[in-house]
Order: sequence, then C-alpha cells, then structure tokens
Amino acid sequence: NERRGNFIPTLSGVSAYSSGIQEQFQHRVEEHMIDGLYRYIHVDLTFTVQTDYPYLVIDLGTQVSIKEVSAQAQDGNYANQYFAMLSFQLGNERQTGDFSSYKKIGFFKGPALSDEVFSIVLNPAVSARYVAIQRMETATPLQLAHINIYV
Repeated sequence: NERRGNFIPTLSGVSAYSSGIQEQFQHRVEEHMIDGLYRYIHVDLTFTVQTDYPYLVIDLGTQVSIKEVSAQAQDGNYANQYFAMLSFQLGNERQTGDFSSYKKIGFFKGPALSDEVFSIVLNPAVSARYVAIQRMETATPLQLAHINIYV
C-alpha cells in the first residue's frame, strides 16, 4: 500500500515483550504479534495478558520512521471486553510499564467490534524503535489479534 509504506513483519532484530503471560494464556504469546500473518482459526493465535495496565511492546531493533500503526481485535464475542481503553505510544528507550517518556500517538476508547481494526496514520512519520500498546485499566485483559507497523 503506497500510502502506508512498507509493512514490518518478522524481520531480523524485531522482537516483542509484555507485562507477562499468565499460565491460562500460555499459548497466546507475544510472537504471534510479529509473525506477519493473521488468520483467525483459534483464539490461541492471539496475544493475551491480564494484569493491571497490561501492555505489549514491539521492539523494531533500531529506530525507523513509522508511518502507521494498526491493531486488530479478535473475531468473536470478547472483542468488546478485551480491546478497549488502549493507549498507543512510540519511544526510543526500552521501558516496562511506565511509558511516560514515549510519544503518545493515539487512544482507542472502544469497546471494539468483532474483528475491528484501529489505525493511526502518522503524518509526518515519527522516528522510533519501540511501539507500545497499553490497556489503561486495572485487572483487565488485553487481547490483540494482530498488529501492523508501516515504515
């Protein structure tokens, strides 16, 4: 897509980390968000974490000019419960939970519809290494079906 630029799937140096995966969600790991693919076969292909202010961070390995970030809710009945109150932020230093030094680029209040995609187009592009998505609520799950980052 010319407007968005080039999509970043799993590339050398790209990784992900989060506020932690609980035992009941052990198959819903961070790596699902950077595999470059999304096909809803089972909820275990999503990423899920439940804690106070849960987050997922994509580490692009180096600073790049980001043109767009999009996130997709799961297909099904729980999208409206698990995909809401999401803060999207970009930064250049590794952080774990406190993203106050990051640039806030968008907020999705929700609740999401099944399979809904929320996109943030950045014009001009923003240079960053880390893309953080954090649910701004306590004791609630964060569930992401897919993330796209365009440079």
